[in-house]
Amino acid sequence: MVAKFTYCSKTTHPSRIAVVGAGFAGLTLARVLALEGLQVEVFDSVGAPGQRGVHDAHLTAGMMPTVSSDLNFSTQLSRLGCQASEAFWQDLPSEIGWRCGAIQLPRQTSRQADFKQVVARLSALPQAKGWVPHWVRSVDADEASEIAGMALSQGGLYFPCAWSVRPRALLQALAHTDSVTVINQKVMKVIATKSDWLLEFEASLMSDPYDVVVLANGLGAKTVLSESGLMASQNRLRNMYGIAGEVTHLPAEKLGGGPQCMVAGEGYVLPASDGLCTVGGTYALTALSAQCEPGGVQMNVNRAAELLNQPDLPQKLSGMPLSGWAGWRAVLPNRMPVIGPVDGQKGLWLATGFGSKGLTWSVLAANQVANGVLGRPNFMPERLFMAVLPTLFK
Repeated sequence: MVAKFTYCSKTTHPSRIAVVGAGFAGLTLARVLALEGLQVEVFDSVGAPGQRGVHDAHLTAGMMPTVSSDLNFSTQLSRLGCQASEAFWQDLPSEIGWRCGAIQLPRQTSRQADFKQVVARLSALPQAKGWVPHWVRSVDADEASEIAGMALSQGGLYFPCAWSVRPRALLQALAHTDSVTVINQKVMKVIATKSDWLLEFEASLMSDPYDVVVLANGLGAKTVLSESGLMASQNRLRNMYGIAGEVTHLPAEKLGGGPQCMVAGEGYVLPASDGLCTVGGTYALTALSAQCEPGGVQMNVNRAAELLNQPDLPQKLSGMPLSGWAGWRAVLPNRMPVIGPVDGQKGLWLATGFGSKGLTWSVLAANQVANGVLGRPNFMPERLFMAVLPTLFK
């Protein structure tokens, strides 16, 4: 039985909003709220993007949906997230992001037939269930090769809606939104008063009061909530953990110019940007730090060779210094994000646990939180809304 839960804030137009975290989630939310006429202050220990930002060396990143034959919550959330992002990014300059499309290859040759069956089953679903016919289609090896602009060994699924984005450029654009101020401060705790919230920084410095606080700082949200004594036993963040990973930048000329679209399967290869193709991404479950390692670089090179049907690629790149980027993913066991109000704490919200889908879910989360803060109906369908709430209902 689902517990009774009040979603919409009684404060329909808060005067002061603090967002903790200047990544995709935090800055996208800040812009969405600013476009509603609100003043937003974003707090991050590394300051504004470009000032020692964690994404400064992250050349390009991809937004690609996922599918399942049963149209599960992850598939529905992926589709809705990509649609929200496309609408939000439609006027982005090409130097920040572009709609490149993506081909997902089967991780095993035998699964290519499964892909066709998945599309056939999904196409038979009524649109009332959230399926969009043009969302994905199966392609054979010839068509996949034509779309990618290079000879691929097999076909798969084609997603026209996939994007390639330059993270630093996107974050800088979001940070320069009118009515958004990025402040270089690390938030240690949030403290509830009778009618608002205070932020506690390092050295016990305190902020002015805020009507609404949103924790959108990845793994840090769990720490802040715990240090604040607000981690309830039923909060899904209790089970959030970090997975380190890295991407590698390969010279496009060594890849025959690189693919014209994203090519994914066991890893992915993005179209060239500044002469480099981003290849990723590794998952280091037991890593103590997020950094580029020789083993990870080699793994990414091997993945590119397999995905692009270029078995001699490792030899071409042997001994060549390769740049890359490493970071942390905030992940929950079911790989679903946490988006919504903290139960019993009026004005305190969460938008975290995006894993490797920060681009896919950041606009979706921003719209959902903004609607709640402003007292509007849910942005997402009720069942999806319940699936991503911070509180684990039984």
